[in-house]
Amino acid sequence: MSNIVFINALSARMGGGKTYILNLLNNLPEFEHKIYVVCPDKSLIPDDPRVIYISTKIAARSILLRAFWEAFYLPVLLLKLNATVLFVPGGMDFTFFTFRKPKITMFRNMLPFDKAAISNLPTRRLRLKNYVLKFLMIRTMRSADHVIFISRYAKNIVEGQVSLKGSSLIYHGIENSFTPSDAVKVDHEYLLYVSRFEPYKNHLNLIKAYNELSVSIKMRYKLFIVGELMEPAYSICAKYIEVHGISDFVVIKGKVPYSELPKLYNGAALFVYPSSCENCPNILLEAIGCGAPIAASKCEPIPEFLNDAGAYFDESDYEDIFRCLNEVLLSPALMSSMKKETRILGAKYSWEKTAMETWACLAAQNDNKR
Repeated sequence: MSNIVFINALSARMGGGKTYILNLLNNLPEFEHKIYVVCPDKSLIPDDPRVIYISTKIAARSILLRAFWEAFYLPVLLLKLNATVLFVPGGMDFTFFTFRKPKITMFRNMLPFDKAAISNLPTRRLRLKNYVLKFLMIRTMRSADHVIFISRYAKNIVEGQVSLKGSSLIYHGIENSFTPSDAVKVDHEYLLYVSRFEPYKNHLNLIKAYNELSVSIKMRYKLFIVGELMEPAYSICAKYIEVHGISDFVVIKGKVPYSELPKLYNGAALFVYPSSCENCPNILLEAIGCGAPIAASKCEPIPEFLNDAGAYFDESDYEDIFRCLNEVLLSPALMSSMKKETRILGAKYSWEKTAMETWACLAAQNDNKR
């Protein structure tokens, strides 16, 4: 009996969500599947007769209309299409029943489960939004037959708080464009951090640590920061740079096209990652894929992905970030060794492997319901 998979990808509007769906659908299994996909962007659908796009203008208009569509129309659609399994990779849906069709979801967003990160959000509205999101995520996971986790750290945290019917761990992969290249030439050596300006990304601590480096090191290595300029974190950082007169050394590039990132990673003398709230750190995986030497925060799940290939620091203490950067930058042999280690580690993370494990998981849930 073939599997008829219905993928509810209405949340795949940007970034990691779109990347996941694109790679999942571009790595279909050999055994027979028919796959229906509802998503905001039809360009995610590959040219494959097994993959069928479902359009829904109503559900895309607002979260309330999406909730109504998922609660009342989607279950009927599953029956009509004779779907054998419902997959909700976004981690949240509003279905109350599926006519006994197994539902598999994925845990993607760690922020609602991180009290420290939520407490540092700049507005009460954002904090409330994440508390509501946590409630909805827990409701979805409890109602699901199986939950896919993308880090062991998240799996341990959630299973300590939520009773699940079943779960598995499937790591994300690395895009094929993020591969090592020694051909990239740069005008000036630089350290690189890629991330949106969110409070738990610790941009200010990194900039403070960089400012502590000797003048000779700053003259040799600029600090490039790439990512969406979100307030108030961006203005706080910009003010610090201005007050301390380091604008010649710290370059905030803002958001850049995704296609430019591999070149930036490959050109970096050192990639720095001081984030304190992650589930599966896709940006870190991209840097690993490009074989960059990496200095990163020691909080989980960063060591789960970087293993022994990087240098670690306490992301909440800018003096410890300085210690780590200073130690690495003053040791060319250490940087060369770290680069070799990340190039070896990059082979561990493959989207083809991720997709095959995911399709096998969906097929297994269908078998369990027969």
